[in-house]
Amino acid sequence: MPRFAVNCSILFTEVPLLERFARARAAGFDAVETWWPAGIELDDYAAAIKRAGVRLVLMNLDAGDMATGDRGLLNDPGAEERIRENLALVLRYAARLGRPLLNALPGNLRPGEPREVQVARVHERLRWMAPLAAEAGVTLLLEAINDIDSPRFLFPRTPDILAALDAVGAPNVKYQYDVYHL
Repeated sequence: MPRFAVNCSILFTEVPLLERFARARAAGFDAVETWWPAGIELDDYAAAIKRAGVRLVLMNLDAGDMATGDRGLLNDPGAEERIRENLALVLRYAARLGRPLLNALPGNLRPGEPREVQVARVHERLRWMAPLAAEAGVTLLLEAINDIDSPRFLFPRTPDILAALDAVGAPNVKYQYDVYHL
């Protein structure tokens, strides 16, 4: 029997994020996911999840401003330090929250730089991220996002993700197959 998790970053938006977990539970969900909860303290985030009686099964790493169209930072040449800092913080959140899966979005195709250079940068970053996540007992996910909703997304199709998984070669980097996007 399939089990579903509701993305509290995009549903129940009539209330603040920390109140959405209870809304999800009231709607019959026992599992939730979110984008990166920027500006929310770990204690507050963990308490809201616990109070609602749901499990956090997936959380995005910092992907930029998702509401304005950003779809990840891994291909951004200027984001190395931001990615390192966010990964360290996310791994602390993961340890506290039951080690949810972590979605590492590669980003939108950046104008003025060849796609293959950006793809190689994503692979390189995932290669150093994977062992850190593995030490923490965490799985990183790559997700294809369709090019209808996100026309510039770097990995819009299954072959893009499979090529990345082969290039990275880490057992804790896997494919998040979101049927909506494929």
